[in-house]
Amino acid sequence: MVRLLPFSEQTALYNAVNFNMTSKYADNLTVAGVSMSMLMCPSDPWKSEIITTATSTASFNYNFPLPPGNWLQQFSSYAPSMGTWPVGYILSYNTPSEYNQLNGVIYNDSSVRMADITDGSSNTILFGERAKTLFIKYDPSFYVSDGSWNSGRWFDSLFSTYYPPNVGTSGRNAGNFSYYYSTTSASLHPGGVNAAFCDGSVRFVKNTVDSWSYGGGAGPNNSSLPTGTTYATFTYTLAPGSKMGVWQALSTRSGGEALSADSY
Repeated sequence: MVRLLPFSEQTALYNAVNFNMTSKYADNLTVAGVSMSMLMCPSDPWKSEIITTATSTASFNYNFPLPPGNWLQQFSSYAPSMGTWPVGYILSYNTPSEYNQLNGVIYNDSSVRMADITDGSSNTILFGERAKTLFIKYDPSFYVSDGSWNSGRWFDSLFSTYYPPNVGTSGRNAGNFSYYYSTTSASLHPGGVNAAFCDGSVRFVKNTVDSWSYGGGAGPNNSSLPTGTTYATFTYTLAPGSKMGVWQALSTRSGGEALSADSY
């Protein structure tokens, strides 16, 4: 989100960022507390959190002394699509097999161009909703800090279609959630989520969209993998004969899926 600031008439704020430090350093606390209304959905009430000495270490991972007083952290209701799989890839220390799993448009170390979106810009999701208010249910261990707008950490800034929209409101218990659920698209709108596509359009995708179901044994952090997938160190494969759901296909940039608007 920080890298998009110069393209959102926010050059002054962009110039205030110290890119020699991570978002969790005191040098960038002022930027963290700037309210970006364009990043918050009116239906998502949890827009900010006061950072204190206690919360800074326990929830926000500030591993250095903070200046005296309280500081503000603002959040985002929206996240770019990294594609089908939740992959925490960082080029400097991960493997190529993990990097090749990233089939979306925006992800860590991405360099996707419009020409790479061969599925068509009107059939590929660019951004999706991910309500900060629901993180208390999706990721109860780190819900206070999840979704920090100025953080490049994948849990904060990206989403995948690994699970259906709003899976956390469909009967699963919070105790079964792993950090994978924090990368799920979710909103407080009844019945679905809004998605911005690569052609600039915004469309409402229903919770009932064709998507992977659950099952198939134990997965990472004791969550269930969608039916038809296997997992090993952030490398996923579809089982023979299984298919991509419409929801999953909408997040791939070059999967070759033929989709029509009436399918979602």
